[in-house]
Amino acid sequence: MKRPAKYLLILLIIVALISLSGCGSIADKITNAAKDKVSEQMEEDEEEDEDEDEEETEEETDDENSDETEAEDDEDSTAITTSDSKGMDWPGDDMGNMPEIDEKITGVWSSDGTCTISYEGMERKTADAYIDSLKELGYKDGFEGEDDNGLSFIKADEDGNTAWFTYNPDGTGSVMYTEAASS
Repeated sequence: MKRPAKYLLILLIIVALISLSGCGSIADKITNAAKDKVSEQMEEDEEEDEDEDEEETEEETDDENSDETEAEDDEDSTAITTSDSKGMDWPGDDMGNMPEIDEKITGVWSSDGTCTISYEGMERKTADAYIDSLKELGYKDGFEGEDDNGLSFIKADEDGNTAWFTYNPDGTGSVMYTEAASS
């Protein structure tokens, strides 16, 4: 199932662009619309998979004399989890050595060595301290900036792992970790 990975990538790009632009309410609307569209597509894909599974079951029933059954691995490495009402847990294993945030986590997206969380309720001084902690961990090669729309930090460590952090003046933003590509 390659389609959900494509939709996740599009969703991540949208979230990153909106986070960098600082438009919190627009970001929420676009993020929710993107989540709905991805969820709809994933449901359609699941229905197609269920139809295929039913056809396979009918074929297996017709072939009762066979001792062999085929096992199919439908497990998808892409995970999308969101919450509108309560905070979510920090996805520790997927975030490398990134420090945990104490704010309300509103979404978690992970796939193939990349994990992104969205948050709300952060104060500016906490955002500054978070960036300082990333620098202390060795994330130094890349981009760091500030404008009226907030803070952006996208840097790599000496191993090639990348830390992304955005903070918007309304207290929302995202944290993303990407593992270095294996050689």
